[in-house]
Amino acid sequence: RSGLKAVQLRSQGAQRWSELLDQLRLQLNSVATPSSNLAANLLCAAVHPRSGASLHGQLHAAGVKDAQALALAQELDAAGRKLRADPARFEALVALVQGLLQTPGVQVVGYCDQCSDAVQAAQLLERMLPGRVSRHEPDMLSSDAEDDAASAPWRRFLSAPEQIRVRVWDARAEEGVNLHGGKKVAVHFDLPPAPNRIEQRLGRLDRYGTGDPIASHVLVDEGLPDEAAWLHVLDAGWRVVHRAVASLQYLIESTVRARGQEWR
Repeated sequence: RSGLKAVQLRSQGAQRWSELLDQLRLQLNSVATPSSNLAANLLCAAVHPRSGASLHGQLHAAGVKDAQALALAQELDAAGRKLRADPARFEALVALVQGLLQTPGVQVVGYCDQCSDAVQAAQLLERMLPGRVSRHEPDMLSSDAEDDAASAPWRRFLSAPEQIRVRVWDARAEEGVNLHGGKKVAVHFDLPPAPNRIEQRLGRLDRYGTGDPIASHVLVDEGLPDEAAWLHVLDAGWRVVHRAVASLQYLIESTVRARGQEWR
């Protein structure tokens, strides 16, 4: 692996979303110490606001009764919907992929956590590169009896890199699919709140002695400081974009759980 490059963008509403989250965190701590599960959920929301999980629903499930906290959570849910609807991240993705494909022989593997984001990303990239983008659909690969029309894009991505140059995945493809070899670049539309999932993503692409070292490009919103901080942890802390960390997965999981309580 050859490290990462952060690609900056700015979404409308990102700063407001971050401010509201900080207000909610402080309000919850002023009332009572959040449970470990709620603290972990808040951290996940902070580093990965595109998950779409309802913070108001999570507070209700955790038994939070504080009216101010619940009102802030409702505001956050609305701000999150506005943030996710902003096209800035998709525009940055298209511009990034367009630039990467200027290098002959390079293929881009785009990772989105949410299926809906992967669908939209694939559609936008297909407009830019008609016939040269494929969308990974696990259901189409689940049967040995799949027909040639369904399997052709998958086979051509591996066997004809000059034809299919981009493949877009969602979280369902982070395990069990191998794309080793050649000149492949990982583009992370977002970063899930689990280092082991980043390891699974990159493990689909790299094997020692197979293909070029894998570079990662990560979209980061300037208005989301927690997203930027999470990227720094993955890069400089666990160094998951520099080396394989599969052997450390249990240690990483236990460390991440503890971070939620510390962050609160």
